[in-house]
Amino acid sequence: MDNHIIITNFNKRLEGKDISLLYEGNPSWMEKRIKLFEKYYISSFINQIDKNHHNFIMCDEKTPTEYQTQLLDFSQQYSFLTFFFTKNPANEEIDLIKSTYLDKRKNNINELYISRVDNDDFVSSYYNQTVKHYLKYYEWITLTNGICLDYSNHNNLNYFPFPRGPFVSRKTTIDNFQTPYGMTHWDVPSTSIETDHPMWGWVIHEDNLHNTMKGIPIQIEKKQLKKLYNI
Repeated sequence: MDNHIIITNFNKRLEGKDISLLYEGNPSWMEKRIKLFEKYYISSFINQIDKNHHNFIMCDEKTPTEYQTQLLDFSQQYSFLTFFFTKNPANEEIDLIKSTYLDKRKNNINELYISRVDNDDFVSSYYNQTVKHYLKYYEWITLTNGICLDYSNHNNLNYFPFPRGPFVSRKTTIDNFQTPYGMTHWDVPSTSIETDHPMWGWVIHEDNLHNTMKGIPIQIEKKQLKKLYNI
């Protein structure tokens, strides 16, 4: 059932921040972030066991044309990706997100699930399947178990459980359509879900908000990294 939407803020406006700075430098923040998005985020969603999901990517309306073109090329390659170039954040674009979902969906049920994932994160191949399973029983969930991956050295991995972390999902309906945005992940009234293996990953790189490795060092065989996260 394709009733799971993953919303990702790509380069949305932040209060008090000059968004034009994202496009300056060589390489710019935007250039680097698009590469990370392709290498980790897209790769992990290509790898889903359950491929019935929609990824709605929220972008700023004034994104330069060259970057819009690169992003829209991804949507031509991967049908699960849809890009929005808007002025407002996701929690203020509910009507647009809802109408787009209704146009794209292949189901006719009222209930659906909406999650949030950042553009430089990656998820387990079981992520979509797991979110759908647990949201049958809970209104809100946070996936607890994750890893931190060193961008410069994939052998450097840490196990990092984060019970109030940002990998949040919620149950909603067409009739009362809501997103998981509008509050911090600390304030979300969610149930923390423990899983058999890390369900998400942070890529630790120079522009990452959490740019230091957190948690406990672990070892994961390369073939397992490939199988679980397509890395």
